[in-house]
Amino acid sequence: MSERNERIGSTVIENVRPELDAGRWAVKRVEGETLTVQADIFKEGHDVLVAVVRWRQAAPRAQATEWAEAPMASPKGNDLWEGSFPLLSNGRYEYTVEAWPDFFATWTTEIKRKVDVGRDVRSELLEGAAMLRAHAERARLQGNPDDVERMLKA
Repeated sequence: MSERNERIGSTVIENVRPELDAGRWAVKRVEGETLTVQADIFKEGHDVLVAVVRWRQAAPRAQATEWAEAPMASPKGNDLWEGSFPLLSNGRYEYTVEAWPDFFATWTTEIKRKVDVGRDVRSELLEGAAMLRAHAERARLQGNPDDVERMLKA
């Protein structure tokens, strides 16, 4: 198993709020307000996490709106994350929380910590170059030549 796959592990999302009876009943708000969503999000290890709240206005299946998303942050630096979205029109909304490890942010955090204490980071720089090449290849496969060029210049 590759080191990257070993690092993914399980990201835990629990205690999502607001909610009433595990989603059985609707949380009520007024059109024009902002709904703030909180969740406890954590992962074993030191990986930097990214989280978003995804929402859409619920409608009959044939008319369901596209999902939108807003970033979540952990303002107190603990496991409590928070994000919000606007309630633009009257009606039911549905929302969910998603989170995953940010491998690039984790890499930059780890390498900065080592540079700050004067450690040799040659192997970490090779790891970063390999990460950029892998992302460039993914961008090439998705047909984004400008992204490929920008990444490979770095």
